[in-house]
Amino acid sequence: MSKKSKRLLYFVSEDWYFCTHRLPLAKVALAKGYDVFLITSLSDCQKQIEAAGIKIIPLQYFNRSSGNLNTELLSLKELKTIYKNINPDLVHHVAIKPVIYGSLIAWINKTPRVINAFGGLGYLFTHKSLKTCFLRKIVQKILKILLNRPTSTLILQNCDDAKLLLDRHIIQKDHLVTIKGVGVNTDIFSYQEEPQIDDKKGPLVSFVSRMLKDKGILELIDAIKILRFQHIKAQFHFWGDLDPLNPSSITIQELNDWQQDGLIIWHGPTKEVVSVYHKSHLVVLPSYREGLPKTLLEAASCGRALVTTDVPGCREVVQNEKNGLLVPSKNALALAEAIQKLIINSPLRKKMGKQGREIIERNFSEKKLIQQTLQLYLF
Repeated sequence: MSKKSKRLLYFVSEDWYFCTHRLPLAKVALAKGYDVFLITSLSDCQKQIEAAGIKIIPLQYFNRSSGNLNTELLSLKELKTIYKNINPDLVHHVAIKPVIYGSLIAWINKTPRVINAFGGLGYLFTHKSLKTCFLRKIVQKILKILLNRPTSTLILQNCDDAKLLLDRHIIQKDHLVTIKGVGVNTDIFSYQEEPQIDDKKGPLVSFVSRMLKDKGILELIDAIKILRFQHIKAQFHFWGDLDPLNPSSITIQELNDWQQDGLIIWHGPTKEVVSVYHKSHLVVLPSYREGLPKTLLEAASCGRALVTTDVPGCREVVQNEKNGLLVPSKNALALAEAIQKLIINSPLRKKMGKQGREIIERNFSEKKLIQQTLQLYLF
């Protein structure tokens, strides 16, 4: 009689995020013999996920930014039914709201093993408005209860986030593991020498991210204005989608205004991100805080020098003056100076790109980090 496959359930808010950040892990779990399920909100990634052999249960009520009490209660009821019907041996929750809701339902359902993961501590931990501070206090108390259950392990992506949660006594050390992100497929994100520069337009500087203020967009726009004033020749391309559910989202009107002013070219979301890096000369991410930014990892894997902020997550990827430059957060002038330095110094930029690829191969390969996560699935 064959051994029954263990049931692994992922709970991720959006299907696109599962595809970009967890699908390779899920595929390896399938190959290891797990029966894999995913509960998520569907957009346009259903076919890709199901083609891998993963069973999708679409969410009807769950919304990562909703604050409506009736909707939240319906969402919890929906999740309770799903967990009961699937009866997973193991659950893997990603991001704060799925961690809270999923962990609560897993506790009720007596799920044997619970893996929780924060991509980063995000808006709730970075903003200082009265409303956010009040909500943060409540969330921290809830997390303290849920994350320290005997069956639970939390994955964080950088040492700063781990220190913060430990210092605030939100989690106990024996329930915490640090794994440096989801890794990069170095075959797909292959090293390539940077293309020839268009003498009329200058180097191509790419910003690849959701269009959020927390990613440092406003400071980047100010830096671009400074460089324009100094007659530094460069072209700035933004790649990524709007995120209206995020309170930090940039508006389409702002993006259109910047384009009309000749500051940027906004391309919207792209599935050809490898080609974006390959045709870029420099990649910039002036974020306020990250878990471990995939865009920096992927760009470095492609051999591109980086300019980013000296904040948690970003400084895990960029070693200052080696594979890129670190600047203070929310400092447009320092950002402009760093971008200018790498625009005008082609040999330095290319040298940093080569060193970045070496760092990725040594520390951030997808295969290595997936194996670290799979070890947590064993119980």
